Amino acid sequence: MSRRMMTGLALVLLGGLVGGVVVKTRPAGPVLRIVTVGRNPATVAVDAQTGRAFIANADSNSVSVLDTTTGALLRTVPVGLDPSALAVDERAGRVVVVNHDSGSVSVLDARSGGIVNTVTVGPLPHAVAVDESSVFNVN
Repeated sequence: MSRRMMTGLALVLLGGLVGGVVVKTRPAGPVLRIVTVGRNPATVAVDAQTGRAFIANADSNSVSVLDTTTGALLRTVPVGLDPSALAVDERAGRVVVVNHDSGSVSVLDARSGGIVNTVTVGPLPHAVAVDESSVFNVN
C-alpha cells in the first residue's frame, strides 16, 4: 500500500438529493468538510497510484474526481447515462465507468480524469472488474 493511501482521507458518500461526499481523516474521525459532487453519488473507486478518488454521480451522468490527500474536488467529467459502477486499472492508469442506461463503458485517464474512450457494450451493464489483462463487464 502506498504512503498516500495510509495517510489519506476517509470518504463517505451522501446519496439522494444531497450530492455530497463527507471527508474525514478516518472512518470514525471528525468531519473535515463536505464536498459537493453530482446528484446521487452511487459508488466510489480509489486509485492509490494517482491519489485520486472517482465518484459516479448516477443522476448527474458524471464522475467527480477528488484528491485523496486534501479532499478537494479536482473536476467533474460528463459520462454516459446513469454511471453505476467503477473499477480502477492502476497498471494501465485508467478508470472504467459503467454507464447503465447508455449501454456503454467510459474509460477515463486516472491522472487527469479526462475521457480516453467510450465503448458500447450492450443493454443495461451494471458491474465491472479489472485484472492484469482484461476488463470484465456484466450486462
